Amino acid sequence: MSAKNIPHFVYLINSARYKAKVRLFRLLPNDMKMPVMVELSDYSETAILKQLKNYEIINLLKDAASDDIVEILEHMDNRRRKRILEAFPESKRNHLKKLLSYSSDTAGGLMQSEVITVYEKNTVYQVMKKIRNPRIRLKFNNIYVINGEGILKGVVSLNKLIQSKPNKLIKDIMRRNIISVHTSVDQEKIANLFRTYGLYSIPVVDKEKHLLGRITYDDIIDVVEEEMQEDMYKSVGLQGDEDVFDPINKALKGRAEWLIINLFTAFLAAATVGLFKNTIQQIVILAVFMPVVAGMGGNAGTQTLTVVVRGIALG
Repeated sequence: MSAKNIPHFVYLINSARYKAKVRLFRLLPNDMKMPVMVELSDYSETAILKQLKNYEIINLLKDAASDDIVEILEHMDNRRRKRILEAFPESKRNHLKKLLSYSSDTAGGLMQSEVITVYEKNTVYQVMKKIRNPRIRLKFNNIYVINGEGILKGVVSLNKLIQSKPNKLIKDIMRRNIISVHTSVDQEKIANLFRTYGLYSIPVVDKEKHLLGRITYDDIIDVVEEEMQEDMYKSVGLQGDEDVFDPINKALKGRAEWLIINLFTAFLAAATVGLFKNTIQQIVILAVFMPVVAGMGGNAGTQTLTVVVRGIALG
C-alpha cells in the first residue's frame, strides 16, 4: 500500500467507534501503522493506545523516528510510559527521556534527533559513500557539518554535494552562515522562520551550539495547522483539540462554559428589548427590523473575526 492511502485510513479510523478504532488499526500493514498513527486525531490516537498491548506499542515504535516516538509516549500515563521505555536500550531510553523533558510546543519537543553529520575535513567522496549506506532511511536534503565536539559549523545541501568534485573538502563547499534554533524556541517563531526563509529543515542546538537534531518542513506544516485551528477555535469558545469525530460528552465538556456565557448574554439582549416593549406595541414595524439588525450584526462580526484570526495566524 502506498502513502497516498494514508488519508483514507486516517479518516476511516477517526470516524469509527471507540472499540472499532483499534480493530481497524490492527488490520493495517506494519509499515503503514506508524504513518497512520501520527496523523490521527488526539482522541483516536489515545483510544488506540489504551487498547493496544504493550508489546504491540513496542513493535510499533522500535523503528520509528524519535520525534514520532515522543509524540506517542506523550499520549500515555507516566506508569505505562515507563514500562514502554524499559524495552529500549539504555542509550536510546535516556535519549528519549531527554526529548520528553522538552515542552511539546518548543523546538526541543518538535525536533527529530536522527540527523546525518559529517566533519569539515571529510571529502565529498567520503560523504557520498556514507549517505549511500542502505541503513540510512532518513529523508533529507541537507547534511550538517560538525567539529569533533559536536558543535554545528555549517551545512551542505545534497544538490551542492552531487555537483562537487569527489576530492573536494566539505569545508570548502559548506555554507557557514546558517539559521538554527535553541531547544526552548516557541513553535510559532520556528514556523515564521520557515515561512520567511523558505527552509526545508532547521537545525536545533543547545547554548553551546552542539547539534541536537532537526525540525523538518512537514512537522512545521502540522504546527501551522494546529496554531490556526487553536486561534480559530478559541475565538468561538472551542477547545483547540476538538475534532468532528469526538464523542458527545467530550464536546459538551469543552463547549459548556462558552454556551452558558452566550445564553446569559442572549437573556441580557432579550431583557434590553423588553424595556422597549411599549414602543414596539405602538410602532409594530420595529419588530420586523429586529432580526435584520441581529443578522447584519452577526455577519459583520463573523467577517471581522475571520480577518482578525487570519492576521493572528500569519503573525
